[in-house]
Amino acid sequence: MSTELRTISSKNMDILQNPLVIKIYQDPLGIQGRRILKEKSDIEVFMRPLSSGASALVFFSRRTDMPYRYHSSLAKLNFTSSSVYEAQNVYMGEIISGLRGDANFTVVVNPSAVVMCYLYPERTLGCPSSVELAG
Repeated sequence: MSTELRTISSKNMDILQNPLVIKIYQDPLGIQGRRILKEKSDIEVFMRPLSSGASALVFFSRRTDMPYRYHSSLAKLNFTSSSVYEAQNVYMGEIISGLRGDANFTVVVNPSAVVMCYLYPERTLGCPSSVELAG
């Protein structure tokens, strides 16, 4: 980080001080994230493996026109379809439980922006057929 903290906007300071962002950044597994998908729709998906079977997912929009509704599934992102996950939108805080690999989900990504999710295995069963994470 290279910025003057006395003049940083409160919005940017909130990002830097977000406890979940810090947890992901300081994860002891220490594996770098990498791009796992580049779609024709100008959406890119990055994944970072984390300790305890968790992962960080970033949906990045290179679009400049309007928010984009990106439809996918965890199976498409190479997660096992037999597992059940819980996903938390890092910036908005909303949590989606019971997410299976074969369940469809939608992520709304603003132009030139990201939606970042913390994904971790869940022990309970249950599966919504479709969910939406706003960004």
